[in-house]
Formats: sequence, structure tokens, C-alpha cells
Amino acid sequence: MKLEELNDALAEIGPKIHPVMITDFEEELVTVLTFDVDVEILLERDENRELLVFVGTLGQTPVRAEKEMMRILMQMNNLWGALGGLRFALEEPGGDFVMLWDLPYPSLTTENLQNAIESFIDRIRFWRQVVADGRFESDDREIQEGDDNIDTMMRV
Repeated sequence: MKLEELNDALAEIGPKIHPVMITDFEEELVTVLTFDVDVEILLERDENRELLVFVGTLGQTPVRAEKEMMRILMQMNNLWGALGGLRFALEEPGGDFVMLWDLPYPSLTTENLQNAIESFIDRIRFWRQVVADGRFESDDREIQEGDDNIDTMMRV
């Protein structure tokens, strides 16, 4: 898919993925997909690297769990390959955690883009709950024990 075809592809898949709003900031090379009160995806276009960068806000974790959440998300960053390239960051000191995912757009089809958006929405909802809870409930044991079994971590 060529970069200039992105808006046409989004218009085509819009009725299938049910966004509440699609806002294009052409000058900044950003498109914002708003799905409901809890999910918004920024699609940032990196023309130099030919990537579509998905960005989703996960929110803040309880103060008591900040250190642990940073540790968990840094461990997840180390598993970026197993997690399909997902990575996590802190928006700014004291700010929200964000989830990022790069997708090369030259090889994208409209169907791939739809699948990617739907998958990213599911992952945002999962990780938003993890961040809000301040812990990685079902996998705390595996992470703390250093278990390399990522099967349960990939259910996002």
C-alpha cells in the first residue's frame, strides 16, 4: 500500500471496524482513530522508514505499583519479537504508559490493515487493564520466576 492510499483504505474498512471518528492531521502525518471512550489509536506515518506506527495510550498505574509496572513493561520490551514487535514507553515523567507497534506500509493490504487495527484495539484493552491494576495478574508468577514461557503473555 502506498502511503497516500492509507486514507482510502481507512474509509473502506471504517464500517467494518466501527470507529466513532477518524481524524486526519495531514501536516503532522498522523491519523487518529477513536473507537469509544476508552480506545484511541494514533497512526503516525514515518515516511523515511516506510512505517505506520500505531500508538495507544494505556493510562497510569497506581503510584504504589509504578516501579513494578515499569519492570514488567521493560521485560515485555525485551520480548518485542515474541510479541509481534509491540513495545512500551512512558509518555513523559509522571505521564501515561503507551504501547507502540510499527507496521511496514509498503506490504500492507486493506485487509492486513483492518486485522492490525482490530488486534491493536484488543491489545490496548488488555494492557490498559494491566496498567490500571498495577500488575500482570495471570503471569506475575512466570515473570518473577524468570520463566521463558511466553505463551500466556501473548494472549492479548
